[in-house]
Amino acid sequence: MLKLKDFYHSPGYQIYLRLLFAALNSPNAVIHASKLLSLLMFIGSALLVYRLGRRWFPPGVAQIATALFLCSESWRYYCNMIQYEVLTGFLMLLFLSMLVSSESSSSTGISELYGIGIGLVIAVISLIQIRYLVLLLIPLTYTTLIQRNRSIRNLRENALIPFISLGSLALWSIWQSSDRGGGPVLMEGSGFRFHVANNPNALGYSFPYPHVSEPSGWHFILSMPGRWVWLIGQRSLYLLGIKRDIWALPPEGFGSGRIGSYSFLDVTNVVLFASGLIVALAQLRHKQLNSQVSASILLLAGVVFPPLFIFGSKRFIIPIIPLISLFQAYAIVFTARTLLGPASVPNWLGFLGREG
Repeated sequence: MLKLKDFYHSPGYQIYLRLLFAALNSPNAVIHASKLLSLLMFIGSALLVYRLGRRWFPPGVAQIATALFLCSESWRYYCNMIQYEVLTGFLMLLFLSMLVSSESSSSTGISELYGIGIGLVIAVISLIQIRYLVLLLIPLTYTTLIQRNRSIRNLRENALIPFISLGSLALWSIWQSSDRGGGPVLMEGSGFRFHVANNPNALGYSFPYPHVSEPSGWHFILSMPGRWVWLIGQRSLYLLGIKRDIWALPPEGFGSGRIGSYSFLDVTNVVLFASGLIVALAQLRHKQLNSQVSASILLLAGVVFPPLFIFGSKRFIIPIIPLISLFQAYAIVFTARTLLGPASVPNWLGFLGREG
């Protein structure tokens, strides 16, 4: 059941679907179950957004962020598709929640259990897309460099996470290679994607693939650095949804458009998100915001930067839309409080309780 032949298309998500098929033994049942589970993960992600928002931000942010997220057109579309983005987004929020909970735990045993859980979650996410292996850097960077926690307990927990994650991936890879008769493998196609994405015909979007002309790959980057920098800019526009690609939503009707056309709704979304992120960074610098917000910023960076070196598509940031909603909500609340005073955030936004 776990032996794969296709290592180009998300091995982790293939395993997820195979597990569903093993339980249900019907392709139609797998489709319906996948959609139902995606809906449950959508609801679960909304609860995690609310929990993190109450923990990190002033009153009102959690409620607004949850509402923005539940209105996400992208997540509602992908809940009805057999794609890995909703599963990945839920696992990323789970990873983030476990990371900050581990820091707050006074029990060494509980913290180590969180470390094992984080390691396993990162392993699963990395099997879904190998670029997410960069998330392994987040726990160490967050606890050691940002929180400046260099205790023996912290170092032991930080060592446990990569041990569990890399160990799990290594065992799975070796097991797969024994059936293939080749070397260990996690995912194939990285070299192909790198050459397709970096050549004179590349335009920055993820699909359809352009015809590869020379120079390509590293030769293209070194011989045509100006064109490569231009490509980075184009990828960032496609990644943020400012320019539409083939995965743009909605696919038809109001708000749709051809590949390369601009989405002004997404421009507004990006400006709001960037405003909230900039304010959060400033508040963190002045210690006026919960320092745990830094973990979410590291996660955002870990998801956003790798695609800039290959392809750009809004599809790649769908897993972090819950976090984007948090910073958008923070921008709204901060602006209202700044312009109109603290009383501008109505009491009804705190009807589920206020942060301490």
